[in-house]
Amino acid sequence: MSNLITFDEAKHEYRRVDSGLLVPSVTGIIKNAGIINTDWIDDYYLERGKWVHLACEYYDLGCLDHNTVDDAISGFVQSYINFRQASPNVLIYPDGIEKIVYNPTWNYVGTVDRICMVNGLDAIIDLKSGSPARWHGLQLSGYSLALGGGYRRYGLYLHKDGKKGTLIEYDDQSDDDVFLGITNFNHWSKKR
Repeated sequence: MSNLITFDEAKHEYRRVDSGLLVPSVTGIIKNAGIINTDWIDDYYLERGKWVHLACEYYDLGCLDHNTVDDAISGFVQSYINFRQASPNVLIYPDGIEKIVYNPTWNYVGTVDRICMVNGLDAIIDLKSGSPARWHGLQLSGYSLALGGGYRRYGLYLHKDGKKGTLIEYDDQSDDDVFLGITNFNHWSKKR
């Protein structure tokens, strides 16, 4: 489905290839519902998160040059590496790294950090360089639903000091319904 969508990284916008129309993102939907307040987030931390994600992607693809990892993110990257090395029960699919997923029924899109198996079950993992938050479960539900549903949902919380990342499962069964409800709200609020 991702071949139906283009992503402009500078603007952080997803658009349909056929029409050029903007498609709301999973995180944008949650923000629009008032569940996430990003007013206090400094751009530095958003940019740092992008670089952490990229370095972790390179690690999973086997092409990370450790000498190029900036000191500002090296602890988070080492946290990810330590998690991966200590977690043989987590199998990352090579084509499931930073994967754009689109839900045409509900008309939203997002980028799943990792599509994988955890303990032999289909799962998705979202990499985080901050603290756990309840809305992370909604975010992961959006990604799971875009993939057809039924995925175990995990946040992998990376640590600045390089300590092995902490994997937390989000298993609240109401997350799917809440996410679809706020998706409806998002579409309704955008109507003129």
